[in-house]
Amino acid sequence: MNNIFKPILDDDRSRILVECFDRKIYAVGGAVRDCILGRKFKDIDYTIGLHPDEILKILTEKGYRVIPTGNSHQTVTVVLGENIQPLEVTSFRNSEMRSEGGVFLGESIEEDLKFRDFTCNSLAVDLQTGVLIDVLNSVEDIKKRLLKGNIDAAQRFKEDPLRILRMIRIASELNFSIDDSTFAQGIALAPLLKNVSMERIRDEFSKIIVTEKVEFGLEKLREISFFDLFFPELKVCVGFEQNKFHSKDVYYHTIDVLELSKPTLLNRLAALLHDIGKPDSLTVDEGGDRHFYLHEKIGAEMVEPILKRFMYSKNIIKSVERLVYTHMRPIDAGAGGLRRILRDTEPNYLEWRDLKQADTIAVLGDGVKIKNEFADFDNRIHEILNSPTGSVFKNLAVNGLDLKELKIKEGPIYKEILKYCQELVIDNPSLNTKSQLIEAIRIRFLAKKSNL
Repeated sequence: MNNIFKPILDDDRSRILVECFDRKIYAVGGAVRDCILGRKFKDIDYTIGLHPDEILKILTEKGYRVIPTGNSHQTVTVVLGENIQPLEVTSFRNSEMRSEGGVFLGESIEEDLKFRDFTCNSLAVDLQTGVLIDVLNSVEDIKKRLLKGNIDAAQRFKEDPLRILRMIRIASELNFSIDDSTFAQGIALAPLLKNVSMERIRDEFSKIIVTEKVEFGLEKLREISFFDLFFPELKVCVGFEQNKFHSKDVYYHTIDVLELSKPTLLNRLAALLHDIGKPDSLTVDEGGDRHFYLHEKIGAEMVEPILKRFMYSKNIIKSVERLVYTHMRPIDAGAGGLRRILRDTEPNYLEWRDLKQADTIAVLGDGVKIKNEFADFDNRIHEILNSPTGSVFKNLAVNGLDLKELKIKEGPIYKEILKYCQELVIDNPSLNTKSQLIEAIRIRFLAKKSNL
């Protein structure tokens, strides 16, 4: 099996560490697992039987910049150079928590592996010999594509409740099933997630929703009551009936849209929240038909409090708001409507286009008619983007200085007038000349509002 670990052994980071230490050092965890699965890896975790202070001293003396992560993690981060990715080296850990100076040091690599989270991550490769160390029959679990807790799953979850989300994320990424007993412990201990920082919760949640197996991930989150703990707005969508145009409830329709969306964080967050306003917008007419008028507006207003709770950036929040608010725009609109789509989705038009198609296919299916409609839409958008007039709503022929010359008093009226002019040229780009727009302003505003 040694040959499959060549990507680890030949990595510059591994070779540097072997040269630095006069004792065995090991690659552990995800990179080893991914080599067995034939997957590419980016990060490599390393461990060695030395105290963090000793690791820091040796690497510093070799001329490397070393950053102590802290005794609670028993880890140092090593900056190797501009063209080599930084790495982390961790001291052996132990399950009996024998402490030395605040650090819980294990006596051997075998003991260290028993202290890790899941069996699939409890593997090590000796960087000098390429020999695999497998003390928990982990390779068999990997072959079975089974995510299983390491010896005492409950204890591992109590040590760091975030491992409950890591369990779901890793299984989603690798297309593994989850051991029943391990998952049962995750369900029982999920309330402990309330003690974890929201930044860490957000990071694992983000990784789950961009996996290929996003339905599996969301369903497992639902089963551990993650929605109850952190996302009650999504819980309301489970079982929430739509109308005759939809065969699935809001929640499962949302999953369909997620699976049809590109696996980027922005695309997936927009898909996740695009119909979040439907429960609050429900009306039922006299015939018993259900309607969700303005659910896109209501949903857009819900985006900020939800994503703020998860501590997403302002830029992400603004972009998701924009996509949710505009996701109902029709693709069979006239030229003016298409220009408004481009204006109102900027700078997220491509994400809007992805969401629109995913939402449409989730409702109507991926038939020839839908493909032809989107192909026609794309052609019309292309024509607008490449027309001689360019982006008329970006390059309006009048501005605030022109309004001053018309003796219009500065104030909110400026915004109203410029928006009016923008709407004119979006519908008819040929009107985007200074003379024509000034005349339109005189007619629309000055003739009726002499006090301006």
